[in-house]
Order: sequence, then C-alpha cells, then structure tokens
Amino acid sequence: MGWFKCNTDGASRGNLEMSSAAFCIRNERGDLMYAATRTLNDTTNICAEAIALGDRIEYCVTHQFLPVIMETDSLALLNIIRNIWSIPWNIRMEIRRIHYWSNKGQVQFAHILREGNELPSDAKKILNMDKTLMPSFRYKVYKCREPD
Repeated sequence: MGWFKCNTDGASRGNLEMSSAAFCIRNERGDLMYAATRTLNDTTNICAEAIALGDRIEYCVTHQFLPVIMETDSLALLNIIRNIWSIPWNIRMEIRRIHYWSNKGQVQFAHILREGNELPSDAKKILNMDKTLMPSFRYKVYKCREPD
C-alpha cells in the first residue's frame, strides 16, 4: 500500500545497433500514471537497460512518485546494481547515476520475468476496459452449416 511501481525495459537490436528504452509508472491500484519511450544512440542491450532504469529513477524522484519499486527484466543489471557483479566500464556512469537517484528517495529494485513486462494486446484491452468499469461481452460466431 502506498507504493508506486515502475516497469522499465531497454532494448538493442544487436551490439552497438538501434536501441530504445521505455517505462510505465502505476499507482497502488494499478492505474497507469505515466508512460514514455525514448530512442537511444546505437548501444548495447545492457547499456540500454541501464539508461532506461537511470532515466526512470530520476523521473520518479523528481516527480514525487515515491516510494517506488523499480522492476526490470534484466537480472544482469540488477546484479550489477546490487554490487553482486562487477560494473562493466561502458555503463559505469549510468550505474553511478542509478545509485545517486536511488539514494534520494525510497527506491527498491525487483526482478521480473520478461513475460511479466509484456502483455498481449487483447489482454491490454480487457484490462483497460476493466479499469474503466466498462462491461465486456464475450461472443462466439457460429458458421452456418448445410443441413445433413
């Protein structure tokens, strides 16, 4: 109760190729508070994940979406943030930025499976209708058959 949840994701098509970052912030009831995407310079996947997380922690702290649980599907990044793994040189500045902003407010980090970060479009429609208390109807189309 009283916590916000922020899901982040970074992606790269390959090593030093087109990359992007996205996030969404939800309140304790699951209502969407804010979402955004960002195109990044050509970079690696772990760098895109780190930039996505750093940007979103900064956003949550500066816009008072606190306390917040930051969920990422990158277990490697989570192990780096928690100082379990050593920091690769190419994301050292982003990790410092993540630590700086996470110390400014009540921030927790959590791992989520990749499947938990994505919803099929049909499921998104149903969830959105449910949130607005709009009734949903199921229907089935029967094809006419020739009589036997």
